[in-house]
Amino acid sequence: MKGKLQLFLVTCVILLYITARKLRELSGEDAPYKTREEKLQSFNCFDMRRGTLSCITKTWVKYYYFSRYDIFHKSNYKENRPPLIKAFNMGPIVSSGLDYFEMLYVGLTHKEEIAVATGSFIGAYVGGFSGEKWAPNEPSSRRLRVVCGSIMGNWLGARVGLMVYDIGHGFDSLMHHYIHKGDVAAGGPAHNVTTGGSAIP
Repeated sequence: MKGKLQLFLVTCVILLYITARKLRELSGEDAPYKTREEKLQSFNCFDMRRGTLSCITKTWVKYYYFSRYDIFHKSNYKENRPPLIKAFNMGPIVSSGLDYFEMLYVGLTHKEEIAVATGSFIGAYVGGFSGEKWAPNEPSSRRLRVVCGSIMGNWLGARVGLMVYDIGHGFDSLMHHYIHKGDVAAGGPAHNVTTGGSAIP
């Protein structure tokens, strides 16, 4: 069952990636996408400079907040509540906030920043939940898997958030494009439709 769920999630992410890329190509939004990726490279974790320092600091802060919650405290088992997910945990909030301000510093659009923050918040919770459900009962191993799952889910959720944004933006651009063509074909006033900083004739 776990293997099937993992395969389903991986398939969904791949389909989102392919759909987002195809919509960017059809709507002519490839150039803004490349510009965005160049901006994100300024925080490359493997550049051994500012990006590496930023990633280490951000990961340490996330680890601190994700690991603060005592998932084995006996009070967390009252009313049969799952010990980590249904209890208040500042980790996902802090991590999504860090991602939001990082995107703000990089210079993405407001909608892209919201997409990243929302995706990282949901991904952190899903990753932590997955780590807790699939971890053995040993306290040290379980905590490590919960924290690692949350951090990985946070990163993947942010990327998925951008894919969802690209899909929505691509559909919107295509709709405007075809509505504009329909107006021209019907003899209506021709207007350039501007989306994402580029005009579609």
